[in-house]
Amino acid sequence: PVLTVPSLEDFTVYVPGCWQEADNGDLTAGPATFGTSGWIADGFGNVGTTGAFRYEVWTTGANDWILSPLYTIPVTGYELKFDAAAPQWNTTNVPTNAWEADDFVEVLVSTGTTNWTVLYTFNDTNVPSNTGTPTIIDLDAYAGMDVRFAFRVVEGATNGSADIDF
Repeated sequence: PVLTVPSLEDFTVYVPGCWQEADNGDLTAGPATFGTSGWIADGFGNVGTTGAFRYEVWTTGANDWILSPLYTIPVTGYELKFDAAAPQWNTTNVPTNAWEADDFVEVLVSTGTTNWTVLYTFNDTNVPSNTGTPTIIDLDAYAGMDVRFAFRVVEGATNGSADIDF
């Protein structure tokens, strides 16, 4: 179903109803396969075990997605709001080694499961705090549309020493 806004997903259940995991693919074609990914349930910023989803950014060549259901954005004035954290793997600490230049996490939007538009990118020049950084994205450009959102993590071909939980 297409959900209405405002809406809140608290991630106490993983994978939330109507959300999907996916793997590989690109922004034009979308994910290559649906049903699995490297995203898992966790506590936010590695605190606790529920209420967030997490990806360990360290496996060379990874390309994993988590997709929301469709949401109707009825008029201007709506925003996508979320918190992101990037602690060292399996801790709540600041990462030991810097985020690698060829790794990134994209926040995406689409009207289906193809032709994704990048709304926001986390990378080596835009790293959220280990304890969390709030992010707000204006959705005025999508007023009157049904859209879905995705988080896509890509671990580049160069494998450095960073091991970050996003």
